[in-house]
Amino acid sequence: MSLMKKLLAVLLTVIFLPPVYLAWRIYNFSSDPGGRGDVAVVLGAASWGSDPSPVFRERINHAVWLYKNGYVGKIIFTGARDSRNEPPESIVARNYAVMDKEIPEKDILLETRSRTTMQNLYFANEICRKNGLKKMLIVSDPLHMMRAMKIAGDFGMDAVQAPTPTSLYRSWFSKVGFLAREVYYYSSYCIMREFGDRKAALEDY
Repeated sequence: MSLMKKLLAVLLTVIFLPPVYLAWRIYNFSSDPGGRGDVAVVLGAASWGSDPSPVFRERINHAVWLYKNGYVGKIIFTGARDSRNEPPESIVARNYAVMDKEIPEKDILLETRSRTTMQNLYFANEICRKNGLKKMLIVSDPLHMMRAMKIAGDFGMDAVQAPTPTSLYRSWFSKVGFLAREVYYYSSYCIMREFGDRKAALEDY
């Protein structure tokens, strides 16, 4: 092998190996610890008008299951509105949980300002502190869990992961797309965490 080819091989390894390794870690990170807590924090996803998107619905369904099976006593739904003509994601989630799943409205708390994962957790943590809720079960899709738990840890949250067992990201095509997105956002968050302005980063992560 010529020197040029060796250098190219080394360069490609340096460029591609870290993202591949990170993707492997994200893919294998999620597990269900089966723990109990004070509250399930459901990370936001898209809503379609007054209905949760299929992905968001599965997150809500898992929080409902945790509540009905005694793993948590409260649920926090997170997420702001996508447009002026639609209700916030968290309100869509609450309406679905109350009307379709018969969850008592008194046991649901809402966060209506967040547009990012980092904001979801930051504002949910504020709600927990104000309501004396300590241990949190973070509910999202399995491939989202590593980044969510990293952020939760940085906020000092007493949190465990509660990934949705019925995630709609099942095909290889959908998983690869979600995984690539998570590699980008996790890497970006870690760089910001070390070198950036965490307060300003609330707008992006």
